[in-house]
Amino acid sequence: MPELPDLTIYQRNLKRILMDHKVEEVCVFGAKRLNVPAGTLDKAVRDAKLVDIQREGKELQFRFSSGHSVSIHLMLKGQFDITADPAEIDNKLVSFGFGSRGHLVVSDPKGWATFTLDADLSPVPDALSEDFTVHYLREKLKTRPAKTMKAFLIDQNIVRGIGNAYADEILWASRISPHSASNNLPDAAIDQLFDSIKIVLGSAIDSISMAAPDAINGEHRDFLNVHNPNRSHSPTGFCIRQEEVSSKNTYFTDEQIIY
Repeated sequence: MPELPDLTIYQRNLKRILMDHKVEEVCVFGAKRLNVPAGTLDKAVRDAKLVDIQREGKELQFRFSSGHSVSIHLMLKGQFDITADPAEIDNKLVSFGFGSRGHLVVSDPKGWATFTLDADLSPVPDALSEDFTVHYLREKLKTRPAKTMKAFLIDQNIVRGIGNAYADEILWASRISPHSASNNLPDAAIDQLFDSIKIVLGSAIDSISMAAPDAINGEHRDFLNVHNPNRSHSPTGFCIRQEEVSSKNTYFTDEQIIY
């Protein structure tokens, strides 16, 4: 599943390619997770210019001159493609024709990708937003019922944008075990966790920018320190372990402290 760093790169590149171009055609190929009828989507965006693309957690929100927006969540296997001919794309769900710029096609072999016309703004802060502060993190850790730190970080009702892979990277960077109880962390560990969230996600965006500067799909993770099947040891020399934690395949090392 694409996570926050991947989606940030997609957002930049799709905006560069499609910004200020008009939607000339909308085709819905049986998207099951579209919140309105196909005709309503067509009416809302056809003949409108794309004026912005924003990343909101794990979604990209496409904003149009008509005043409408379309939020797209790729879920587990969805992806974006730009093509001259949508027929070339398998498992397509929706395509938006941008004239000479081609068609933006969203496909998903599982059919799980979601499309929301005029989605409500979420009150939950994005992991890289100014609203996500160490004070907010501390309050959520202390006041929520105890759960593993792995489950806490991937809970999109607490903070948006962090998924399975980057939760492991963040916990390793902060030396917190994924098995730790979320309401047991001392203040120093919370401070380290907050810093690690910002640093790990920011560094990942930079790494993907260098490895795949034009990406609009795919997951680019060869640089990850622990959530990486190609690595047997962390950069600090500890053996990388894999276990199921909170129903997720989790990578960690014994240098991470259980609180």
